[in-house]
Amino acid sequence: DAVAHAREQRDDAKRERTLLAPYMATLSAARDGDAGGDVQVSVHEATPRVRREVHAAFVDARAHIEPSGRGEAKLLVVVVFQRTRSDLVAWGDEQANEKDVMLERFAAFARAVVADVGEHYADASDPCSGHPLIGAASNTLLSDVDVCKAVLPYGTMQVGTGGTGSCSILSHPQWSTCCYPALLFTTAPIDVVKEVVHRHAP
Repeated sequence: DAVAHAREQRDDAKRERTLLAPYMATLSAARDGDAGGDVQVSVHEATPRVRREVHAAFVDARAHIEPSGRGEAKLLVVVVFQRTRSDLVAWGDEQANEKDVMLERFAAFARAVVADVGEHYADASDPCSGHPLIGAASNTLLSDVDVCKAVLPYGTMQVGTGGTGSCSILSHPQWSTCCYPALLFTTAPIDVVKEVVHRHAP
């Protein structure tokens, strides 16, 4: 039907923007007692909407990208999914502790990638706050869920009671809601990004 056809067209457009298809990797341990963990990593060209949202939320990005996309620099999105032991739909100490470990792992990975792309702009989104992990923040928050939906054909689940008390979370095709997504953005060329990402997420 028309709805299914439109969905297929959107998914095809997302695949065309995928520059490094999702692959399984490992992130290093973040703290004592953390054995590290399996992750899924992929790289995508940002959509115009994602460019605008990054431009609004990441102050330092404004010197490197044009929200209209007219500038020479392409904005690439590195998507990192970490598989979690617990279902992150639930709330509790177990989920909170696991999120802390996931954030520490991702932050270490992101800082290493940012350091290795050299003169090219790069920063990551803090999944907890919606602010840049490294650079200056604006009053605008970035939604990791919205960005992931823009570049990957993954669904979401609505959690909460509706209205301001609800939120959307991503559902991974294999891991469902046992996953922790996070994002890194860069203007580095795709060959550089592939090399650096594989170095730090082998």
